[in-house]
Amino acid sequence: MEQKIEKNPEIVGFACSFCTFKASEMAGSLRMKYPEGVKLVQVPCSSRVDPAFVIKAIFEGADGVFVAGCHPGDCHFIKGNYFTRRKIAALKEELDAFGMKDKLRLFWVSAAEARRFVEKVTEMYNDIKEKKNGR
Repeated sequence: MEQKIEKNPEIVGFACSFCTFKASEMAGSLRMKYPEGVKLVQVPCSSRVDPAFVIKAIFEGADGVFVAGCHPGDCHFIKGNYFTRRKIAALKEELDAFGMKDKLRLFWVSAAEARRFVEKVTEMYNDIKEKKNGR
């Protein structure tokens, strides 16, 4: 009988420095836990995430990638997250052609939402883990 080895997902997250990254720091300060397989990259604004970064992360082995920033209307760069929303929607369409649409997520987390940050990344991690391990 063959024993199945469970593999833990590796997720790369691009987090805006004004909101989402601050929420991740607050989560750490509050000793909230999220999966070890989540690696964050701090960016000045979610709109500064080049789609090439997302594609590179996926093709270099990331099981999932997320882009997270300030809530729409609350961006420190005024319209940055509106650009992000359009950019990520277009990128998801492109990834869909390769059956990889589910590897990319976009969510909004303010600096005060440490719990929301933990919930979002844990949910993504668990979804990917279930698919990866065939459940």
